[in-house]
Amino acid sequence: MQTNILWTGIEYYSLENCIIDLSENKVGVDSAIIGLYNEKIYRVAYTIKLNNLWQVNYCIIKTQFDNRIKTIKFLSNQDKWSLDGKYFPEFDGCTDVDIPLTPFTNSLPINRLKLSEGEAKEIDVIYIDLLEDNIKRVKQKYSRVSAEV
Repeated sequence: MQTNILWTGIEYYSLENCIIDLSENKVGVDSAIIGLYNEKIYRVAYTIKLNNLWQVNYCIIKTQFDNRIKTIKFLSNQDKWSLDGKYFPEFDGCTDVDIPLTPFTNSLPINRLKLSEGEAKEIDVIYIDLLEDNIKRVKQKYSRVSAEV
């Protein structure tokens, strides 16, 4: 099943087209974001491949910002991560990536954790701030506040 989503960014002035392909054994995501930050136009295209448990196996991000073009490639092998082909032990144990330009990456732990109503969990994620050119490990807390959300 394929879902095609179009949304407008709130925090960053942007427009995103996200295509999600759900199958029995995997989830695939292809998305493109165009926006304006500090009076400069940026473009981000990302592809994320997940297993059926919503664990990231692969993430590639192509960016164009301030006349710089950059490609970042993450690979995960049982919670051990490589970035552009180099192993990064500081990301060991992370299951999710978070790209703050898109709300979609917040759905990764939401779908993976399957929290009960009133339950909360703190996790470590790889936080990819493309506009500030910063990649780091951060803690995030996810809470299920009701049966609907």
